[in-house]
Amino acid sequence: MRLKYQNPQDTQYGIAKYNGSISEIDWKTVSDKIHRRYAYSYDNLSRLTKGTYLTPYLASNAQNHFYDEEVSYDLNGNIKTLNRFQSPPPGSSTAMHIDELVYDYEIPNMSNKLTKITDNRNNPSGYPIGSNTIDYDLNGNMTSQKDKGISSITYNYLNLPKQILAAQGNTSYLYRADGTKLKKTFGNKTTEYLDGFQYENGVLKLIPTTEGTYDLQQTQYIYDHKDHLGNIRFSYGVADGGGWFYLKENNYYPFGLAHQGYNDYNNLKEFNIPYNDKYNGKELEEETGMYDYGARFYMPDVGRWGTIDPLSELQFAYNPYSYVYGNPINFNDPTGMIGEDPPTRGLSPLNPIEIDNIVLTGTRGNPTLSYMGIQNLYAYHASQDRLAAAIRGSKAALATEKFERNLAFAMGTFGTGGSNLLASAGWVTLDTWLSYQDEDTQETVEVVQLAAIALQLKKGNISAVNKLKKVGDDIIDYHMARKEAFQWLENRGFKAEKVVLGKFGTSKGKPVGMSTADGKTGFRVEIDDRHGAHINVWFGKEKGPHFTFDATEKTINNIIKRFSR
Repeated sequence: MRLKYQNPQDTQYGIAKYNGSISEIDWKTVSDKIHRRYAYSYDNLSRLTKGTYLTPYLASNAQNHFYDEEVSYDLNGNIKTLNRFQSPPPGSSTAMHIDELVYDYEIPNMSNKLTKITDNRNNPSGYPIGSNTIDYDLNGNMTSQKDKGISSITYNYLNLPKQILAAQGNTSYLYRADGTKLKKTFGNKTTEYLDGFQYENGVLKLIPTTEGTYDLQQTQYIYDHKDHLGNIRFSYGVADGGGWFYLKENNYYPFGLAHQGYNDYNNLKEFNIPYNDKYNGKELEEETGMYDYGARFYMPDVGRWGTIDPLSELQFAYNPYSYVYGNPINFNDPTGMIGEDPPTRGLSPLNPIEIDNIVLTGTRGNPTLSYMGIQNLYAYHASQDRLAAAIRGSKAALATEKFERNLAFAMGTFGTGGSNLLASAGWVTLDTWLSYQDEDTQETVEVVQLAAIALQLKKGNISAVNKLKKVGDDIIDYHMARKEAFQWLENRGFKAEKVVLGKFGTSKGKPVGMSTADGKTGFRVEIDDRHGAHINVWFGKEKGPHFTFDATEKTINNIIKRFSR
């Protein structure tokens, strides 16, 4: 697979992008070895408007446009129209136009509540024919989708579906108090989920491992090949006697509906994969055609969520039903709460990742190939996603008058899904810094650190609180000292223009502060035996007071890292 940005080959369909958006994706299908391509077009808000499907290396581009998908948007960012194509029936060489969808909203260009979808193609493929009214409860949750035979959806207190009544059968769900799905019952089949283990009617079916997934029924390891969004493209295993066998291949329209016509593929093995993870690596609920993202269910045939974003108050600039801001090629949504640029995951707390200038690190650990090591790693990854979302959410909340309430709500997100940030993943500190000197943003990030302490205290996690208490005290003391030091400097017209290097001890030669361009006014953050931790300020020949605060050398090192960005 190859991702292209500013260098598309089919410039008629894929326009070179210099803002980080993907202009083309090339891949080769396992089943028939055909090279395939999607070329992408975007509007001025970087929302996807069309994915053009191409087969550039087939004679006369024989399958061009077989899987095109094109969308338009209203003023609120809701999808207004969607056109979708599919491979032609036998005897034809022209792509079949299966969907010509028109979306009706409660109040055009004002409401985000989708009330009806009309398919002008009357083709049962893609989105089903119907044009029935879509109902909602008072929380904005979709309570019916009669076009798909769903007559009723009821929700629990977390706005997660509790029971779905449909023509093909009823589905019920059971969750933990934090929203983690424990059980799904459909007809006479009950699937139970326990920290990665999956049971069917009481029989253990699969075990997650670092090597892949182990299918107990077939006594076989299964491996998934994923793309940059986490979409499972194909699943495979090791054949008896060596080599590989392929179980299933999945390729998708831009908004996640699976291609039909060439995806079904078996060559050596004839057995069902015991799990149903596909688009974005999420579980497809085949009973409804929706994907379970944890906090919400997503509808790939419609290209939107059925419920409001739980973090909508922290993302007030975006539509609460819109999927990843209308840009499903460059973003995914790991939790169903916030769309983000898929990061390259760290392999352990010793190998952290950076998300939007927020660096997450953890204490020394030793994840092994054991089950517990795997689960600790899963918890670490989940904690990365949720805490990064919490930090970004609290930053966004600064622009509202509801900062305190929104911050508390955002901090609660990283505790959902059974992943206690400090206890499960063994974190002791959150080490964050930004790539520019923005005092308000820095303080917001550090307020999140203090909120983490408060949250653990509320949960009764005393050991975690004790570990973090010193970090919190240092943060408070440093901010008090910094506020006084900056007031002294601002009264003298100080403007930070260049980095100041340390002169003594372990910080010698390292960035420790900022000064004016001529170096005549500035400050240094230092620690020594005489004054302890302090901020040293000067204005020409005038030496200011030492603004002292309580901190360890480790905390000082974390603070001065900001000046190296």
